[in-house]
Amino acid sequence: MASNVPLVLAMVSLLLVVLVAVPVSATSARRRHQIVLRYYSQQQFGVNEFANINASVPAVNGTRTGVGLGVVYAYPLTTTPNATSTSLGFIRGTSTVASNTLPATYFVARTVVHYSDPTFKRNPKSKNIGLEGTFTTQGEADFTSGKPWEYAVTGGTGDFRNTFGYTIGRVYSRTPTATTAIVVTIYETWLWI
Repeated sequence: MASNVPLVLAMVSLLLVVLVAVPVSATSARRRHQIVLRYYSQQQFGVNEFANINASVPAVNGTRTGVGLGVVYAYPLTTTPNATSTSLGFIRGTSTVASNTLPATYFVARTVVHYSDPTFKRNPKSKNIGLEGTFTTQGEADFTSGKPWEYAVTGGTGDFRNTFGYTIGRVYSRTPTATTAIVVTIYETWLWI
């Protein structure tokens, strides 16, 4: 047993040297602060949202879509519900129907939010103005119930590098058209950057 003591001491010493020698990156050393973003998306099936994978299981009575249906989309983001208001970027992503048991149809969604706001003030004392970059979201939602949904924010690029947080979305308005509907969604996103 005594013969292992020098080996253990050597390993502990090596571990301490490694821990002291590893530099802390500038990103992990900075102090994070919370910001809240609010934006709207305008979507219309057949215009900026398309089915790209057919359903594997047909819709059941009372639901509109079958399990496995895949949708790809690219929605514009604006500062207000009006589609002609100031652009903040766009959302690109995919959603797949994961369950369509009554009374709801659940989608699993993965998105990349391309966000650009040159006037955003990060905090009242900061001279840094503007936010630009992307952040990713993922989660499950029932878009048919009218209830809000919540996604995790799982990272980003640019000003959102190493960000985390969550976003809550809900349908703001639904306007029928001759063939589909224009759906405006409001998102509020809490991020730690």
